Amino acid sequence: MNLERELEDFWAGYCPYGSLDIRVALKAADEVGQDSDWVLDLLDDFAESCCMKKDDLDVVYVVYDAILQEARQEIEELVGIDICDGIDTAGNYMATTYDCSQEFIDQLKAAFVEKELDIHSDDYSLSADFLIKNINI
Repeated sequence: MNLERELEDFWAGYCPYGSLDIRVALKAADEVGQDSDWVLDLLDDFAESCCMKKDDLDVVYVVYDAILQEARQEIEELVGIDICDGIDTAGNYMATTYDCSQEFIDQLKAAFVEKELDIHSDDYSLSADFLIKNINI
């Protein structure tokens, strides 16, 4: 018996989330300075607020949406744009991404230029940086 393989097979059968989905969610959490406890708390809160079972959640969507919400206030304070007016979290498990038009990206870029801010500055939070990188600005 290959214990490592058996563990992977067990978790794949037991855990409601795919192992690749979990990896993507935890990688995103790590990129914004968070850990698995943060992800588990997000899942609990999201399931409760939506009256859903945790088994039915898209773990990557939940993490990406939380990052969007964390970046939202900071970017609005910086440039006066509510990013949730133009960016949505498009849930699709490990293929989850942010959905926004090129027009909105151009509007966001212009707002940073108008405020004389570097959109790629290291001064922003990890969540804002993650979002900016993931909408390909």
